[in-house]
Amino acid sequence: MGISRPAVLGYVVANYPMDSSMFAYSIGDLGIGTYGRVFTGTTSSPLHALLAMCMSKGIAALPITDEDGVLVDMFSRYDVMHIAAEANTMDSSIMDINPTFSSTQLFVCSRKDSLRSVLQHMMQTSAQRLVCVNEHKRVEGVITVGDIFNFFIQYVKDEEASSPKQSDHAA
Repeated sequence: MGISRPAVLGYVVANYPMDSSMFAYSIGDLGIGTYGRVFTGTTSSPLHALLAMCMSKGIAALPITDEDGVLVDMFSRYDVMHIAAEANTMDSSIMDINPTFSSTQLFVCSRKDSLRSVLQHMMQTSAQRLVCVNEHKRVEGVITVGDIFNFFIQYVKDEEASSPKQSDHAA
């Protein structure tokens, strides 16, 4: 079994100087996460539609909104096993089966939150993803551990590319 992304991210966070000014910037300003066209489901979506969306889009979880577009929960494709045990059919909606369906704990943030606070939140809660919501609790985006991990990889590459190279010849 390999090392998980959260474990690697935890190591990076523990060993990277958190006093760097980069950590004060908002996740929105840093471009971390997926925004705009975020796939969501509703409380009335049939199970088969939620699972099909996860599978076809290659995503592990979908934010679930009510009829007003307000975030109420998270559906993970792994929830299907728990939900299907209670369902008579995959045509049932989540709320028809069990109003407290999710085995995936819901963690939220705002695009205005600093990278430092998002990292601390993810490390303290062991969250795999955070749903970015606005002041009305409507979904704006999703940030995953992978998004943050990729940000750090790109940041290190950019730092290395911009730093002056040592000459092979001594002066």
